[in-house]
Formats: sequence, structure tokens, C-alpha cells
Amino acid sequence: MNSKRIVLILVVSVPVCLLVVVAALFLSTNSSQTRTNSTKSSTSSGGSDSATSETNSSQNPLANFAFAGIRNNDTVILTADREAQVVVQLDTKQWQTPKWQPQRKVLAVLGNSGTIVEPIYNIFTFDPSKNVWQQITSYDKTTSGVTAFNWLNNTTLSFTQGAEGNNWLHNLDYVNSQLTKVFQTEGKLMDDNSASYVFVQNNNVLRWHDIKGKELIKYNAGDIEAGAKIIQSGLNNQDQAWMLVQTTNQQIMYIFATAGNIVPTEILRVRLGAQTILSACEIGSNFFFIQSKGNTLQILNLANTNQPIATLPTNQEITKLNSQVTCTSDSAYIRIYGGESNQWYRFTGSRLETLPGFANLDMIAAL
Repeated sequence: MNSKRIVLILVVSVPVCLLVVVAALFLSTNSSQTRTNSTKSSTSSGGSDSATSETNSSQNPLANFAFAGIRNNDTVILTADREAQVVVQLDTKQWQTPKWQPQRKVLAVLGNSGTIVEPIYNIFTFDPSKNVWQQITSYDKTTSGVTAFNWLNNTTLSFTQGAEGNNWLHNLDYVNSQLTKVFQTEGKLMDDNSASYVFVQNNNVLRWHDIKGKELIKYNAGDIEAGAKIIQSGLNNQDQAWMLVQTTNQQIMYIFATAGNIVPTEILRVRLGAQTILSACEIGSNFFFIQSKGNTLQILNLANTNQPIATLPTNQEITKLNSQVTCTSDSAYIRIYGGESNQWYRFTGSRLETLPGFANLDMIAAL
């Protein structure tokens, strides 16, 4: 009788033990795979995992997105008009000035590698197709980092680095890790540059160089009026330099007809108080001015500066201090901010519209 019980127990227990072993092996393999996937995601994104609804940007092709953005909690996201925001960087580095390469496949952004009190900025890149972040400059152990940068082409960035009044312009081929010092300058790189010309500005002096460093124009806003300030400058489609100057009670737009012409031509003058020019943007082949009049946004075309071609009322007074304009080849993006909330607007060259759902974005870079 006892031998039968032993046989019965063995017959029943052996399959059960086998099932337990198989289940344990399955759970162990699945857990290991989960940990591996989680590690890959965290490593490639350069930060910790984000919330479930915002993770794994590699599953979202870049074609689904219209913008990269920096949120007011200092995280970097990809987003589309009126759609979900996908976090691609949770590390907080006081991120600034996101810019897509001309091919619009790689994003570059400035991040602080120092402290809040003594910031040292480096350039970081993000490739959405590979979900990979890279730090491509390394000024962490110096006392001065990158002050400004622009894409020169799809693989090369130009940037200024150094202490105030003693900057160097560098060109960095980040794909081949080739860094070239181009020339020394007192100012920092301006936003609009080309493969032929470079603009740097220090205080109220605008310098226009060719790409090899030869200075073509040096213009001091103080020559217009004592205390005058250059508040914006750039390059139009005809490689003509322009600058927006503010005096005590006026804003004046100038253009330099050629690289050798050191005397600018005045093309627009407005009286402060009545309206304020926030920015100038070249969209397509037309030159537009974004200005404010009280709490109303106005768009002027250079061809006719007497009559706005588009207006849009906002819920607060708009000034240079609470506004920011980002220009692309086909649109101008206007941010009006107050407190912890932002209002975003877009001008497409023919239409001025509100961009809802972007209240938590401090900066954007449009594709």
C-alpha cells in the first residue's frame, strides 16, 4: 500500500514540478528582456524614463511631428499641432535655442554643463530616427562655454565660445569630430548667417565678416544716436544684412545694400509708444514685421508698412520684454508669456493664427 502511494505521489508531483520550472524560466527571461529594453531606452535618450504616455519616441516617426520644444519644466519634447507631446530628454540643463539642421533630421540645442550661478553651455544633438543624444562640445572644465550657434550645413555647426569681449568663432564637423578655430571676435554669433557671411554682435556694434573672418562691415548703433541699441540683425535672401535699432523714442530698420556698403539705408521707422516692432522675419520672398499695438498683434509687409495685413487681439499688453519671435523660412512663431503660461501664435505669410495646446512650451523649433 505504501509503495502505491509513493508511485502515485511521484506521478502527480513530477509534472507539477516541471510546470513550475518552465514558468520560472519564462518569467526570468521576460523580466531580463524587459530590463534590457528599459536600459537601452534610458541610455539612448540620455535621461531617465518618462511617463508611460510620453515615452519611447523611437516608435513615433519624425514625420508625425511638427516641432521640437522646451517645456517650462526644462524638458525637451517632440510635438505636433494639437497632438500629444513626446518627451525625448528628461535631464534638466537649462536647455536653450533648439535648432534643426537644414535637412531637418537632427536637432541641436544648448545645455548647461555648469551651475545655475556659473553656467557653462555645450551643444547637444538629438537624432530622433535613432533616439540618440550626443554632447558634441566639451567645455565642461573651462570657465566659458558656447555663447551662440548656428547650423552651417547638415554636418557642421558654427558657434562662438569664450569670455565676453574675447570670443572665438569655431566650425565643428560633428560627424567627423573635426573642430576648426576660424577667427577671434569680440561679439557672439547672431541668428541669421549663411555659408558666405557671419554676423557677430557685441553690445551695440554689429560686425559683418566673410566666412574666412575678413571683416566687411563694422557698424556702431551709437553713430545714429547716443544710447541707441541694436535689438535684432540678420541676413535676407539676397545676402543683404539688416538691423533693427532702437533709440530713445523710435525703432528704425536699416538694410546694407552690399557687403562693401558701410552706410545703411533706412527702410522703416516707428515711434515707440504707439507701436513696437517685436521682430522682422523673411517668409518666402517677402519681408514682414511683427509688431504690437497695445494687446494686439499686427503683421506689416515691407511693401506697405502703413496698413497691417493681419491683426489678432490677445488677452494682455505685448512688449519686447514679454514676447519672443522665432522665424523659419515659411512661418513666424510668436510667444507671448505671463506668469507660468504662454500663448503661441503662428504667421504663415498670409494668415495669423493661434496655436492652442502649447501653453507649457517656452521655446520651439519648427520642422
